[in-house]
Amino acid sequence: MLRLQPEQLAALDRWIAAQPEPKLSRPEAIRRLLTAALGQDDVLLTAYREIVELNLADAEAANEGDWIEPLRAELQNPPDFQDLWGWFGNAVIERLEAQDRQKRKRRK
Repeated sequence: MLRLQPEQLAALDRWIAAQPEPKLSRPEAIRRLLTAALGQDDVLLTAYREIVELNLADAEAANEGDWIEPLRAELQNPPDFQDLWGWFGNAVIERLEAQDRQKRKRRK
């Protein structure tokens, strides 16, 4: 048995609500999140590198010298998995909160 705090349950429910149909049960959602998290180290780092590379290419094409060196340095020394996971998690929560605010505005 797994016990979650109310804020963790709320975050899990928001994640479930954001998934395509058919909606997952909480246990299935937890299984999928665990499966994804346990294999995400390489996936997150690859995605991060691709995003940095795209931004570097854009900066070079636009001759934005202020961005080129920091982006190159980021490719050489990317953040560790814990930082990436934290940033990713925060981005997901921010997106869900923004969607919730939009829904509330529409209801008014």
